[in-house]
Amino acid sequence: MVADDRYCYFPSGNLAAGNVPCSDDTSATCCGSGDICLSNGLCLNVAHQPYVLSRGACTNSDWQAGCSSYCSSSTPSMGASIINLSFYNNTAIYCCGTPIIDGDTIVCPDSPTSGFEVPTGTPILGRALLANSTLLDAVVKTSSSATYTATAAATATSSSSSSATCRTCHQTEIGAGVGVALGVIALLSIIWALLERRRALKRQTMPPAAGTPYGGPYMNLRDRSNRPVELGNVPQAHELPNSVESPSEIMSKTAP
Repeated sequence: MVADDRYCYFPSGNLAAGNVPCSDDTSATCCGSGDICLSNGLCLNVAHQPYVLSRGACTNSDWQAGCSSYCSSSTPSMGASIINLSFYNNTAIYCCGTPIIDGDTIVCPDSPTSGFEVPTGTPILGRALLANSTLLDAVVKTSSSATYTATAAATATSSSSSSATCRTCHQTEIGAGVGVALGVIALLSIIWALLERRRALKRQTMPPAAGTPYGGPYMNLRDRSNRPVELGNVPQAHELPNSVESPSEIMSKTAP
């Protein structure tokens, strides 16, 4: 891949340092060297936040033909984030910048009617982040978001493999997965056993209770009523004799 020494510029005409052209066209869009160039003229930010679509720069300092027309007036001295506002009936609407709340609705920060659609874009190989990538296996699914599942491989490391090698890879992956699952189960079993042993030792070494509050444990009232009770050192009452002398008898005994 031959290096492209052309400069890139923002809509204001300021030099866009760190941006690289996304094609060999005279007027080409530019993206950050760590981002992904897309065929729709936008960039996919993956090297820095926010991780969103963005309008990058252009090799044409006047921003005429060949430059992206999205959000050129929003932040003319830098790149512009392009953020999804809504998705309805298989149609995605985007904003220049972060959507805001306006009463009971969410609108674009520029104006309530400034939302726009973005055509589907695919990664451009050999440019920006994919500068050293020349092989791309993509599966395009016609769905609400036109999802692309892509695998990029470097030229130096790309090679063909036989079906037998693929089967071996699949068997290795399955074996590794089973081994990891069994290892997790074994680890959980060991932890459970240690916890149970700890609980058992704690129960064995637990000291007896110092006393039971509120008068001790429950006592059977029937057994308690049949139990003899020992009296303390209380003086006993003596019974008086049954015979009592009358006054006449007492006087007769004392008369001369």
